[in-house]
Amino acid sequence: MPGFAGISALLQPELTRYWSALDAPPPEVASAVLALTDVQNVLVGLAVLAVAALCVRRRTEPMEALAAVWLTVLAVNPNFAYQYVVWALPFLLLAGRLREAAAIQALLLAPAALLYSHADKGGWAYWALAELAWLGIVALWAAALLRVTGWRGRPLAGPSTSRR
Repeated sequence: MPGFAGISALLQPELTRYWSALDAPPPEVASAVLALTDVQNVLVGLAVLAVAALCVRRRTEPMEALAAVWLTVLAVNPNFAYQYVVWALPFLLLAGRLREAAAIQALLLAPAALLYSHADKGGWAYWALAELAWLGIVALWAAALLRVTGWRGRPLAGPSTSRR
C-alpha cells in the first residue's frame, strides 16, 4: 500500500497522515503515486537484479550479498512497508550486520508505535519520523553497496586477483 513511508509518502504526505490516524476516509491516491505503484515490482526487481549481479561480479560472501539485496528491497521500494523489514532482519543478522539490524529497528520504533497506536492524529510526526527512518535505511543501503564494491575512494576495478 502506498503512503507508509518512502517515495510515495514524499509525493503524497496525506496518505501517510491517513494511515497514522485512520480517522477519516482515505484520500484519493495521486496519479504519480499510482504510476509508481504500477511499476513497483519492476523497479524493485531491476534494483535487486543489479545488486545481485554486482555481488556476483565482486564475489561477495553469500550472506553479505543477501543482506545487500534485502536492504535494496527496503530502500528502493517506492511503497515502503513494515512487513518487508521482518523479512530483511534475519538476513542482516545472519550476515553479522548486528549494528544495521539494530539501527533499522531503532529507526522504525517511534514511527511504528505512532502508526499502530494511531496516537498521532495530525499525522505529521509519523510522516516525519517514517521518512527519516526510510532515509536512514537508504543510508544503510548505500553503505552496504560501498562494502560490496570495496570502494575506498578509488575507481572500481574487477575482482582482485592478488592476495594480501
